[in-house]
Amino acid sequence: MQLRLDDEYVVKSDNFCFKLGKYIKKMDKEGNEIEVFSPKEYHTTLSSVLNSYVNNKLKNSKSKDKKELTSDLEQINKQINLIFNRIREEEDVYISTFRKILNKEVDLEELDDEEN
Repeated sequence: MQLRLDDEYVVKSDNFCFKLGKYIKKMDKEGNEIEVFSPKEYHTTLSSVLNSYVNNKLKNSKSKDKKELTSDLEQINKQINLIFNRIREEEDVYISTFRKILNKEVDLEELDDEEN
């Protein structure tokens, strides 16, 4: 699974964890510029990744007063809602399966049986 949270942050997952990171530009051996995923943090749950995302956004906030911080928090909240909407609308089988697991619509043992 790969889920772009905003213009900067991306969540990628594998069988073991969720990775919060960014795509960075690097040069390959031939001198061509390429984008590669650079994980910054590893998490075991989606909620943990999203909490970390919010914390990172707040830490990087340029807010100088309570009003600006409140505005930043509102923007972060809107972004989180957009992320959950993307997850709900995603057609990818892994996201769909993940959504069913979160909603307790599927038993994990049933999924193991389907894969075998």
